[in-house]
Amino acid sequence: MTLKEKDRRLLEELRRDGRATLTALSHRLGVPRVTLHDRLERLKRDGVIKRFTVIIDPAEEGYSTSAFVLVSFEKSGRATQRAVAEAAGRLPGVQEVHVIAGEWDMLLKVRGESLEAIGRLVVEKLREVPGVASTTTLPCFFTVKECL
Repeated sequence: MTLKEKDRRLLEELRRDGRATLTALSHRLGVPRVTLHDRLERLKRDGVIKRFTVIIDPAEEGYSTSAFVLVSFEKSGRATQRAVAEAAGRLPGVQEVHVIAGEWDMLLKVRGESLEAIGRLVVEKLREVPGVASTTTLPCFFTVKECL
């Protein structure tokens, strides 16, 4: 599905304020409320909008430290790469799992209360997942932009 410019503008407004009323969005975008409602319902029905949710500041939950972990898959084992990725995704503190191309097989985004906590996650949990051959952890100093 190719998004129209009006759909893109609506999605951008929703990213800025997911709690905006249809009336407020209608005024901001210069689109009749009924038309906007129909567009929104179509975007939900077509799977463009997957869900509405609350995004909590990780630091407020005690997860102020983040890191990226590169994972090498052990190809000679019984586990498949997808199974390893899914197992990694179930570990507490793992926020994202991406299967990638190149020297490494997976990229994980992890959060914890400290670098030490992230180290425990990697050493005591992630490296124990069958099929994980090696890891490299890249601590994050600060984040300039994050799409949630």
